[in-house]
Formats: sequence, C-alpha cells, structure tokens
Amino acid sequence: MSTAEPSVLRQVAAEDRRLRILQALEWSNGYTSNASLLKELLKTVGHVTSTHVLAADLAWLEDVELIRLTKQEAFSVVKLTAAGLDVVQDARLLPGVARPDPEDSPFRR
Repeated sequence: MSTAEPSVLRQVAAEDRRLRILQALEWSNGYTSNASLLKELLKTVGHVTSTHVLAADLAWLEDVELIRLTKQEAFSVVKLTAAGLDVVQDARLLPGVARPDPEDSPFRR
C-alpha cells in the first residue's frame, strides 16, 4: 500500500460527508438543522464522525458559502444556502464535495 492511498481515502470520505450534510439539509424543514442532529444522520449513512471532524466540515462548507453556520448557546444551527442547494441538486459542481448520484439520496422523504 502506498502512502498516497490513505490520503485519497480521507479525501473521498470528506467529499462524501460534505455531500451527505448538504443532502440532509435539503430534506430538513426550512433547509435547517443543528450540528448534533447532522452528526447522528451521518452515522446512518456510514460516517461515524467525531465532533472535531464535523466542525471542520461545517467550517469548510461555510467558507465556500454552501451553508450558513450560526452559533447558539449550546449548539450550532446549520442552514443550506442557495449555492449549497445548487450543489446538492447537481446544478453546480464544486471540488471538495462529492457529486450527487440521482439514485442515491438517503434522506428522501
């Protein structure tokens, strides 16, 4: 196994986690959720994620303006932006987020 393989696996996992976060927000009431709920939803699609990793993913998504992150007293509120909706609906491609598969959205109503 080359040393590049683990970094490639980490990158693919990060891209998929970010997509799954956007998909969860797309299907949430008001395109809004909290970080704790998103962490639990990620578990249901195979991403057992630490609070630190989730915070880093949310910060990255906010930096590229796909979400808005608002800190409340004990939790963070996460809201999908119009740009984030474009990415999750495959109307815009963005390096760092996996491209959605039209047949595979685990959070469909």
